[in-house]
Amino acid sequence: MSSKLSIIEDESVLRKVSDPVTNFTDANREFVCDLSEKMKNMRGVGIAAIQVGIPLRIFIMETRTEGTLAIFNPEIISGEKREKRKEGCLSFPDKIINVNRYKRIKVRYQDKEGNFIERSFANIEARIFQHENDHLDGITFLDRANGLVKK
Repeated sequence: MSSKLSIIEDESVLRKVSDPVTNFTDANREFVCDLSEKMKNMRGVGIAAIQVGIPLRIFIMETRTEGTLAIFNPEIISGEKREKRKEGCLSFPDKIINVNRYKRIKVRYQDKEGNFIERSFANIEARIFQHENDHLDGITFLDRANGLVKK
């Protein structure tokens, strides 16, 4: 099915705020598998559901120790120490830009079964989480780089 998923480059779609996931169904679990396959086929390290036109608060991210994580209904509790680093985005394939983000973050989210998880991420994993979480709020990395979003 992942071949049916297409990356959205239309900013009017990418600017939609995604809806919370309230039901943790087999369909959602299958969707995250398809999303993960799409991300890996494109050699990405993260992808949000809205990037394939599904406005749900779901994203996939790669981690060094756990492999691929499915993140539902994420929130950033706190962040510390900001740094500017280069980022790319599957929805803007021709752009690599410097973006200022927290180096360390504490987050809360639900896994694909609906269990709540609180944890911390640092460095590249913190950056991926923030980038994908922004997509769920209709924010792109271009907005961050251009100073349109302060937080």
